[in-house]
Parts: sequence; structure tokens; C-alpha cells
Amino acid sequence: MGEDFRFAGAPATLKAGPAIIQLIVDLVPGAASAAPGQSGGLLVDLTPGRYFLVCPVGDEGEQPHHLRGMIDEITVT
Repeated sequence: MGEDFRFAGAPATLKAGPAIIQLIVDLVPGAASAAPGQSGGLLVDLTPGRYFLVCPVGDEGEQPHHLRGMIDEITVT
């Protein structure tokens, strides 16, 4: 799986409750709420458990990014 298809900076663990997950967009212009090199955030309020980050975006004529390795797991304690 390509190195380009991953969530750089995704936390492996978080404490339960409100949190901001902030990721940097490296390569995919227009596919996220931030331009390449910029960051975007998501405010969440999570209960303990396992959560997955999955990128459903797919380049035209290509597999969706999650099938190319852009999936990650976060454990909330």
C-alpha cells in the first residue's frame, strides 16, 4: 500500500469526552476541507471504544483510498 494513502498525525489513543482530531492534508487538493499542506479539524465527543478513520475518497478510475491503506484505528479510554 502506498505511503501517500495514510492518516499522518492520527492519534492512536484518546481519552473519552470532547476532543479535536486534527490532520494535515498532504496531497489531495479539493478532497478535504483544507488545501494541501493545510490542516483541518473535527470536534468529537467519544465514549470508550475502538473507532476507525476511513477515507472514502477515490480518484477517478482508481480504488477508494481506504482500499489503498488509508484507514486507521483510534482507541478511546
